Amino acid sequence: MTADDPRLAPIAGVDLAMYARASKTAAQEGLTTAGVMTKAQSFGIAADVWQRAATGWPARMRGGMAQMRHMRQTMRAQTEDLELLRSGHQ
Repeated sequence: MTADDPRLAPIAGVDLAMYARASKTAAQEGLTTAGVMTKAQSFGIAADVWQRAATGWPARMRGGMAQMRHMRQTMRAQTEDLELLRSGHQ
């Protein structure tokens, strides 16, 4: 997938990297649905915007293997970024 692929366009203003970061952080912290919403808000994402993004990104990724692969790579990259931040490396 290329960066200009329309399937990578932000959903409700939330790009895939931000969706991946908020989702991955919430999953690592074992948050409930309400906790995920609070985590998204800590990233500056309004609740109604997060709802649309959280529904839209998984639906969009079910569109095919290329999207799934790209989403997994993005999630992996966000995990690595979070681990670096936690360890104090930037």
